[in-house]
Amino acid sequence: MSNLQIRNMRPGEERKWCLFTNETLENVEDEIRLLEEAGKNGTLNYTTMYIAEFNKIWLGKAELLLWNENEAQLLAPIIPQKSEIPIVAKKLARYCIQIIKINNFKNLDCLITNETKHYKLLAIALEKAGFTLQSKRQLVRYNLENFHYDKQLERFDYKPIKEINKTIFLELLGKIYNDCLENEKIDLSEEDWDEYLNGTKHNSDMFLIVYHNNKPIGLILTELNNYDNNVGLIKFLGLIPEKRNKKYGNILYTKALSILKKHNAKEYLGSSDIDNEKMLKIFHYNNCQFLTKQYYYVCRF
Repeated sequence: MSNLQIRNMRPGEERKWCLFTNETLENVEDEIRLLEEAGKNGTLNYTTMYIAEFNKIWLGKAELLLWNENEAQLLAPIIPQKSEIPIVAKKLARYCIQIIKINNFKNLDCLITNETKHYKLLAIALEKAGFTLQSKRQLVRYNLENFHYDKQLERFDYKPIKEINKTIFLELLGKIYNDCLENEKIDLSEEDWDEYLNGTKHNSDMFLIVYHNNKPIGLILTELNNYDNNVGLIKFLGLIPEKRNKKYGNILYTKALSILKKHNAKEYLGSSDIDNEKMLKIFHYNNCQFLTKQYYYVCRF
């Protein structure tokens, strides 16, 4: 396919693409509307769709998003014909990488799920184009209307993080991070940490130190979704190594759900590294609904 060409999708071609792929126009128009809204509120700088064609026959589509703060995202390429994925997806991905380099971005992200059509073939194509697998996540959902207080929570004491000094907190975090999966660590800036420690980031009961026999043994960090306060998130749960394998993790998880419900969240949306068997068992034990598996790829320059 030496004559395979990549070009910008022209205005009005969305309808033609839908007819070509049997994708519903309503879905495409909803996506365009959301992107236009992101552009208006300043979070999205640039978006464009690219068509791969051979002798004017369409073979695939890719969409590139350039967000503020130098964040760039490639949406999973859509290649209708399975046999053409290895070549077409790789070419689209490499084309987008070049666009990103020209715009002086440091990396390009791409997220695919186990519900993405032919996701295994897409994954291979992304890797051949220069992407590496950064993380694998299992998404879950829990209806907080089903949550009921558990007396197990009284086994521990809980204090807001702002009530301890930074040195003690960092020592505790260092112990928790010992043998912790890299993808389960909290990705926060020093400024974020200072806001948490000063009690200005969230309500004080949303970031707690867990105590057992007057000694700090764990951390619980929760928050409400920025775009929908009906959705609660657990940013981090952690125990020091000597307190693991005692079913304490489930108590911390239950406490986190109780905090979210207290703040009027209707549901919990969460995830865990696919290799974190202990967390997945906690999800199962608490009757979480298992959703998609996400595969997060990154190309760094």
